[in-house]
Amino acid sequence: MPASRWLTEIVPRAGAKTPDGLRVVIGAASGAALSLSFTGLYLSIYSWVCVGALLLSAMGARRRVAFACGFLHALLFVLTSVPWIATVLSVHGGLPMAGGWGVLLLIAAAWGVLIGGFALGVHRLSGRSIQLACVGAPFLWVTFEFTRAHLPEISFPWNLLGYPASANLGLLQITTITGIYGLSFLVVGINALLAWAV
Repeated sequence: MPASRWLTEIVPRAGAKTPDGLRVVIGAASGAALSLSFTGLYLSIYSWVCVGALLLSAMGARRRVAFACGFLHALLFVLTSVPWIATVLSVHGGLPMAGGWGVLLLIAAAWGVLIGGFALGVHRLSGRSIQLACVGAPFLWVTFEFTRAHLPEISFPWNLLGYPASANLGLLQITTITGIYGLSFLVVGINALLAWAV
């Protein structure tokens, strides 16, 4: 039996045995860990593995669980990577601090719906084959990332996945042709490759 066929047969069965609660915890924790790539600590390595953890939690899961993994991934990512938005809205926007946190929570929920859609798309593709899910993941991610950056009223092009990778000058050259979305595509492609290898 060819190695790729063996992997296609074993991964969905192995993933199906993973408890739903563990999948959701992995999805949420990977979002919180991904925010470490955007801090002054320069831990960009997390951007190269955390989306892969989200992919693994969504592949082979039930639809509702896959969406929850993506939603919580984005929710925790936003709340841990840009908490200063609540302070800015409070100090400069005239909102009470609770109002600033409420607006930040709404923004995080909107981003959660988008990444939940990404996880749901990966889940659907993984139903056909793991390879298709891994190939489609970068395309889906960049689509949702572009949408997130251009939504009316809450369009924030902050913390795109390609930003931590731009610290590498060799990789940064890709952006002269593709823009930051090309670098995001590459990062998710590497994440998908790692998820496929597992």
